[in-house]
Formats: sequence, structure tokens, C-alpha cells
Amino acid sequence: MDKFAEYIGVYRTPNRIITISQDGDRLVINARSDAVPDQVQDAVTLLNEVDAPNKTLPIQFGYTDDQMNYASDMMSVPLFFYTLRRPDRTIGYLYVNGRLYPKQ
Repeated sequence: MDKFAEYIGVYRTPNRIITISQDGDRLVINARSDAVPDQVQDAVTLLNEVDAPNKTLPIQFGYTDDQMNYASDMMSVPLFFYTLRRPDRTIGYLYVNGRLYPKQ
């Protein structure tokens, strides 16, 4: 089984879609917003949604298999995010900037 298979997928809330996919021998992340009527929009976006909505950024793994990070040329430090596992050890959520994104 591919070592990246469990991470690949779509993680979403009503106003944000995060996609993790494989690009050769690495994982990449992409995020985009879905407008929700009358909802306040984030002042800080994930990735560079305004200038490059289809841009993907490579993911680096941290100290554990559940800690990852990415960085763009606009960021001074990488953004860390984590996978949270269900009791059966499958990935259930991404935890990014204090928010949980359920895996679809």
C-alpha cells in the first residue's frame, strides 16, 4: 500500500475545501474558499487563494506521521497542521489554524 494513501482526500467545512493529493513522490496541498451567504470571511487565507486559487504546495512531514507543514514564498515560517485519527486509527480530520476539517 502506498505510504501516502491514507492522507489523500478532501477535507471540508461549509466554507473551505482542502485537498491533499499526490504529485509524484510527494504530497501537495491546495485550499479554496466556498462563499457562504452572510458569513464573515477569513482575513487570513490558507495558501494563496486570491492570487493562485489552483496552486498546490508541497507538504513536509514533521516529527510524527500526523504532523505536517507547508510553506509558500509569501510565508516567513511554515504553517504546521495535523491529522487527527478516529478510534480505528484512520484519518478523520485535519487540524489547521485551530479549525477541524473533516475528511470526506
